[in-house]
Amino acid sequence: MVISLLFVKCVDAEDLKEISLNEFISSVIQKNLNIKSYSLNKDISSLDIEKFLSYFDSGLTISVGKDFKKDFTGSILASQNTDYLISHTTNLDVSIAKKFVTGAELSLSFLNSKNKETYDYSNLSAPYNTEVLLNFKQPILKGFGIEINKSDINKAQNTLSKTDSAVEDFINTEILNAVYQYFDLLYSYKYLELQEELLQLAKNTHKINEKNFSVGLMPKSALTESKSEVAKREELVIEAKQTLLNNIDKLKTFIDDINSNYLLKPITETFDITEPEPLDNSVDKALKNRAEIKKLNIDIQNAEIDINVAKNNLLPSLTLNAYTGVTGRGDNYDDSIDNLISNDYHNTGIYLELKYPFGNREAKSTSKRSEVILNQLKLNMKDLKNQITSEVKKSNRNLVFLIKKINAYKLSVDAAYEKLKIEDKKYRNGLSDPFKVFSYQVDYITEKVNYLKANVDYSKEVINFKKVVGDRLFNQ
Repeated sequence: MVISLLFVKCVDAEDLKEISLNEFISSVIQKNLNIKSYSLNKDISSLDIEKFLSYFDSGLTISVGKDFKKDFTGSILASQNTDYLISHTTNLDVSIAKKFVTGAELSLSFLNSKNKETYDYSNLSAPYNTEVLLNFKQPILKGFGIEINKSDINKAQNTLSKTDSAVEDFINTEILNAVYQYFDLLYSYKYLELQEELLQLAKNTHKINEKNFSVGLMPKSALTESKSEVAKREELVIEAKQTLLNNIDKLKTFIDDINSNYLLKPITETFDITEPEPLDNSVDKALKNRAEIKKLNIDIQNAEIDINVAKNNLLPSLTLNAYTGVTGRGDNYDDSIDNLISNDYHNTGIYLELKYPFGNREAKSTSKRSEVILNQLKLNMKDLKNQITSEVKKSNRNLVFLIKKINAYKLSVDAAYEKLKIEDKKYRNGLSDPFKVFSYQVDYITEKVNYLKANVDYSKEVINFKKVVGDRLFNQ
């Protein structure tokens, strides 16, 4: 591709940087600010998983406190002058708790207390008390099961997969727009060349007109009109240069390089024409690979999880509770620990706890709502598949149509060139009007512009078709 040195100098550019389509796509992936920002959504989704996993983390609780109590006493052991009891209790409790994916809860507690009482017979009860207690709870109906208790984690993991698909789709879309701009810039360079060619054709004809005027074969008004035609074409060149510079800036925004002074120049030409793959294969491929299908499938999976949880919440709450522990008491802390180790005082128990909500309208409403949402998502899936099928068909038709346009414009360019060549020869031999030559020049360049645009549009549609059928436009 040729670009005039005059244009490079006139924009005060530091240099001219050539870039292939693959190099440009790689730069977009690495430098594009929108892609960098949107990709952070994956980090957010990963943090959500950590949040829900934390529900099953072990926890340590330490409680330190002191209680003061003054109360009436009706004990026959109290002295006649004492009708109340004053007690000071100091507590130091340590417990470790853990929740399991079955819904079970297990806690181990180490409880210590020191009790001091004021009435005379207080020495009848040991002031130090130490206890080790193991508690276990397991839901049997509502809240039971790994899938129920891991529902938030499973949904978060699904959402992470959905985010991966969304990020990939976003990158694909950003690359598609970037490639469109790449080919727009390629078009701008080639369009400028065509306008410069049109200007040069006008200048060549104008030189002949000046010679004819100098020998009296052309009136001054015709020569003036000839100069006007040259001036008009110079304006078109200036406008084409301005458009080119604007498109260079647009391309630089995709790689976060808008403040640089160099000129970007695409070196990848438009794609060669190839027949599109069979339509049925393309539709099947799109329905399998499109990110929108993947994302909606994940929404359906999460909705099914919500339904299972909602159905489980309709059940009554039945909980198995079990505990066992040993206690030590003594006049001092060491005695209480020795008694604890001796296992002389222990307690064990097991019981069932049933809770049944009358009506349970909230759980029923949530369950019905979850089913409605699932049905809605399934209908959305049918609609989405219809839309994707329509998009594939449309892109396929566009490719076929553009191939026909390219072939037709190629013939038109050849025909327009032959007409111009014949008319120019007639004019040089004095058998034609110079303004007919100007007109044929415009027709010729117009057909070349149409041919160029059809090729650029075809290249754009090739990339769009890849996206429509769910192909990745990048390798990283």
